[in-house]
Amino acid sequence: MTLYDKEMNKLMASTWWVVLLRGVFIGIVGLLMLFWTEPTLLIMTIFAGGFLFVSGVWAAVGGFIHRMDNSKWWLDILIGLIGVVAGLLVMLNPLKIAEIAPELMIVILAALTLGSGVLEIYKGIHVRREGHKDGSHIIIGVGYLLTALVLMLMPMLTVGLVVYGFGFFLLFIALVLIWYSFVLRGMSHEAAENGDDSGGFEDLPDEEETE
Repeated sequence: MTLYDKEMNKLMASTWWVVLLRGVFIGIVGLLMLFWTEPTLLIMTIFAGGFLFVSGVWAAVGGFIHRMDNSKWWLDILIGLIGVVAGLLVMLNPLKIAEIAPELMIVILAALTLGSGVLEIYKGIHVRREGHKDGSHIIIGVGYLLTALVLMLMPMLTVGLVVYGFGFFLLFIALVLIWYSFVLRGMSHEAAENGDDSGGFEDLPDEEETE
């Protein structure tokens, strides 16, 4: 049994590169947060805005592409639009955002993370109710919720700790997405070599036929 079931892989295999690009971008942002140890608050704010914007765009595009196959496609678009709006607000007003007290920034970040976590878990539960075994949305959602809980319980965290913690979290998400994209890529190539569009899977024979 794998984390991603057959039907979900077949759905995503043709757009594996979207998952890869999203993972690479998130990984780059995570590395910058970890190894650029003395960034100015302004530059960190711009990075955060860019991450929210690009991640939101990819989420919305993914929801639009799969709107005919996923009854809850509007959740992806909603998550994406929230990210796009938040990213634009940050990038258009970086100086004002950077002047906000670090404690308030942590509260805002916790609220955004909490909202994203709730939406991801809701989407994951709906996917499982439809018969899929994909648990990635629930796993990511729980990660968001745990991050929000830590931020809310320790509002006096320094900006440096927030950068390192968020950087490691982004690297974890990036590794998951990059790994998943290569799984999908292999399935897409296998389907192309077999001359079918089954996403690398063949229908299993009925038990009666194998007896």
